[in-house]
Amino acid sequence: MATNASPSPQARIIFEDAFKHFEETVNFDDKREFQLTTLKDVRDAARQIERDLGDRGCLRNMRRLQPFFDGLDRYSTIIDVLCNGTPYLPYIWAPIKLMLKLASDFVSSFDKLIGAYVRIAENLPRFDRLSVTFQGTPDFQQVLAMVYSDILEFHRRAYKFFRRRGWSCFFDSTWAQFDRRFSGILEDLAVHSDLVDKEANSFHISQAAEMRSRAAKEISESERHRSSSQMQAVGVWLDTNLALLHDELDRLAQHCYPGSTDWVIKSSKIKAWLQNGAGQPICWLVGKPGAGKSVICSKLIQDLQHDQQRTTIFYLCSHFSAAPNEAGQILRSLVSQLVQQSPDLVPYILDEYVSRGVPASGSQLRKMIPKLLMGFSCLRIIIDGLDEIDESQQRQVLSDLTDFATHPLGPGSSCKMLIASRDVTLISRFLSQKTVLSLGDDLIAFQVAVQPYVHHELSQLRKSLSDIEVEQTTMDVIEHRLVEKSNGMFLWVRLVIATLEASYTISDLLKATETLPDGIERAYARILEHISSRLHPTQREIAMQILELVCFARRPLKPYEIQSAIGLGRHGMTFHKGTTASETILDLCRPLIERGPRHAVIFAHFTVKEFMLHVTSGPFLTALNAQKNTSLTLMSYLCSSFALVDSRVEEKEKIVDVARGFHGLHLYANEYWVAHLLEYVEINTELDQHVLDPVLERVLDLCDAHDSLTVRTDDSEEGEEMAWSDSQQLDSHPALQKLEANLDIRDFLRKIMDHREKTQEAQLQASGDLPVADPTLDPSMFSKLRFEYTRLVQQILSMSQVGDVSETQLAKFKQTEGKSAFVCRFQGCLRSTDGFSSAAWCEEHELSHVRRVFCSDPACPFKRIPLSSNTALQQHNHTYHAETCGINTSTTFRGKQVKNYLTSALKEVFLCKYAGCTAPPFQTQYLLNSHSNVHSQNRPHYCLVKGCPRSEGGKGFKRKNEMIRHGLVHDSPGYVCPFCPDREHKYPRPDALHRHVRVHHVDKDRDDAQLREVLSQRPEGPSRGRRKGGI
Repeated sequence: MATNASPSPQARIIFEDAFKHFEETVNFDDKREFQLTTLKDVRDAARQIERDLGDRGCLRNMRRLQPFFDGLDRYSTIIDVLCNGTPYLPYIWAPIKLMLKLASDFVSSFDKLIGAYVRIAENLPRFDRLSVTFQGTPDFQQVLAMVYSDILEFHRRAYKFFRRRGWSCFFDSTWAQFDRRFSGILEDLAVHSDLVDKEANSFHISQAAEMRSRAAKEISESERHRSSSQMQAVGVWLDTNLALLHDELDRLAQHCYPGSTDWVIKSSKIKAWLQNGAGQPICWLVGKPGAGKSVICSKLIQDLQHDQQRTTIFYLCSHFSAAPNEAGQILRSLVSQLVQQSPDLVPYILDEYVSRGVPASGSQLRKMIPKLLMGFSCLRIIIDGLDEIDESQQRQVLSDLTDFATHPLGPGSSCKMLIASRDVTLISRFLSQKTVLSLGDDLIAFQVAVQPYVHHELSQLRKSLSDIEVEQTTMDVIEHRLVEKSNGMFLWVRLVIATLEASYTISDLLKATETLPDGIERAYARILEHISSRLHPTQREIAMQILELVCFARRPLKPYEIQSAIGLGRHGMTFHKGTTASETILDLCRPLIERGPRHAVIFAHFTVKEFMLHVTSGPFLTALNAQKNTSLTLMSYLCSSFALVDSRVEEKEKIVDVARGFHGLHLYANEYWVAHLLEYVEINTELDQHVLDPVLERVLDLCDAHDSLTVRTDDSEEGEEMAWSDSQQLDSHPALQKLEANLDIRDFLRKIMDHREKTQEAQLQASGDLPVADPTLDPSMFSKLRFEYTRLVQQILSMSQVGDVSETQLAKFKQTEGKSAFVCRFQGCLRSTDGFSSAAWCEEHELSHVRRVFCSDPACPFKRIPLSSNTALQQHNHTYHAETCGINTSTTFRGKQVKNYLTSALKEVFLCKYAGCTAPPFQTQYLLNSHSNVHSQNRPHYCLVKGCPRSEGGKGFKRKNEMIRHGLVHDSPGYVCPFCPDREHKYPRPDALHRHVRVHHVDKDRDDAQLREVLSQRPEGPSRGRRKGGI
């Protein structure tokens, strides 16, 4: 049976598009094999595979493929003439041989592949029943082409699936995603087969084509939405910020002068490291401080990112952002990058880890990563600045990387690491036997590389001195001196050239280069000597304060925060236009400081801080003096900041003051003033309790300003009712013990610290809700201050004009403070003082603090409602999405009831009508009623324990379940965290300790013996003792 020799134009287009789409996916060797494969070869290969499986004792029912082969045989006979002179025909059967061979070593995948072929056979048209008239029509040719397109689309998807490296490791997770697309292909094939069987006309074929296009679009959109949701879920689970990592990469790359790194990147050792195959998998790039290791790594990373043949992931360790568990943070960052490079890994991570509630701890990631690496053929991992993190973390990172590099990945795979650091003892012990590339071994090559950079910088310097006409020969002498003296240190060159900018005559230039400092430390010493002796006393004082702030701040400060701090330090406790410092004051400390990630001010190199604190420099800075000055500055600001919540100050005046930048220091001061003060008190060995210290005097000023405002507020009575259950624990703090003679100060600090600890504990216990801190529960004014400041900033962002604030000043405010306007509400989070530029990004970040489970179906009316556990999600899917789980409930009463409910729920929503509430619509009246309690001031539920501040007559609870949960505190034995060094974190319930460990000790396993010993405690009483067993 054959059709007309000449296919219709529409059929030809469909054949050609389907073939090209598939051919683009196939590699060269497989293309050649496909062209030479016959249907008989496929049958013979299937029989051989059946014999091989029988020899292994894994015999499968291969006869199930016979209808499929017969159907393809009949179909190929029909389209033989249409495909004459083209390579189209073999592609309908040739891929089957390859797929069967690839899957035959894995029984479960082999069975599913055969099952897919059987389902295709069931949907192939029955060509033996066609009339002769229909066979010769263009409509028939178009349907044949559609069937061809369906078969090749399946082969294309299957080819990509089974040709993906490591597919067998992730088969169970990724097949479900493949199967969803396959179901769409089967539906198309069934429709086209039905058209053949019914000998349909052009109208029906046109309708089928439109339906096919629409269905393909819907499936693609559904897959895109599902993939996006899954990627977001994995991102929240890992809790990493790759944007900051790439910002730091860009910052380092900006220091790279063109061609200055080629001498390293093009070296024989780096070339060998880049090549696949045998050889040492770990290369150690070692050099002295300032040798340019980080810049070299950044350039190498950017070059490799443009290489399509290799996958590159990296991590840039930094002294100013090192976390207590940096080893775990590095692993999470590497996994995030692997997922970005290969989104096919997402379903596996979701199924095996996220959906099971497994924490993203170091121990879990160490088990996961070797399996993820199986999905990459050529992987390069670059870790820079390993010497900048804690020594214990260095050891763990080196152990992890060594394990990954030596883990077998399969034939043809290559995973190599490059680690850059100084030559420190611990790292040398691990890496000295690996491939070592020392930047100090070839000084001649370095001088050749650094010479163009020196020439360029001196040319810029000469232009700035154009009025004194420095001759080229003089510049050549200076250039020669710098290159000869550089001794393999790019940073030294950069620092020295920066100091030459202070020369105003030719003799000054020559004299400065005649006495060039030897080494990086002497370069630092020369710059600090300039600050100490040559600056005006006022400038010297400002420069010292800037360096103290950069050195001892709890997080990197923004320029506007430093400007605000400097203005306060010189003008007392009151803000006005004259106190605002210019950003140019930062030039006093250059080149020791520069802009870092998120535009924060950081040291040009981590060794700057080391040198200034070392006895070699004097030391130039001391912790005691720095904490004293910083504490005074922060408390001075806070004394003036109470105007933000003072009812006597008009709203317009508050908005103008904020827009002018008077409160730029607010978020940092509000969060960290207590920490700086306690640090000062603790390290001050000469603190005399009988002589009032200037810092303590400022604390009393702050207390007076706070109390005078508290008296005028309506919430003062509520603040006095705060419970003091942890006061004894707080009194154990060394700094508070030294304040026994200053009861007012000690009690003031205790009240603030107690509230913060309780807030953090309550947020750790949150499940399914965002961690919202209620400012009205704070007995002090600081939560209200923070809330009011963020409200005003966000209001200003939406304003086009603010009082007499100029347009330029308003635009600058939006560009600076506006980028951090939306802060995390989780107590203690770094992003609670350095926020986001949009509410959406902030909310996405806050999700990382709370374990939330959502339905992933975009059409589900409950998709915004968090579920308490994965078990609850499974029950939800079984009830409301049974058909997607393979359960047919369409004929049952419950199934119809659910379907009707979902239909009505999609039409009806429940809105909160409270004035100013921006909560999204609720799907049920019950949820709306529960939400309404947020706006109510009634607290009708009281603790049953007499004397408790939350009992009747005191401050009750809005919800009964909150009262019941609070009651556990009175009977609790107290669960102390066994991993905190000072054992100061004590929790009333096991679940609170669970959450604390999960957040702050992510490297600890859930079955840790110390943790189990603490959790084995039971409250007194016959009804106590029930608790969950896992973290």
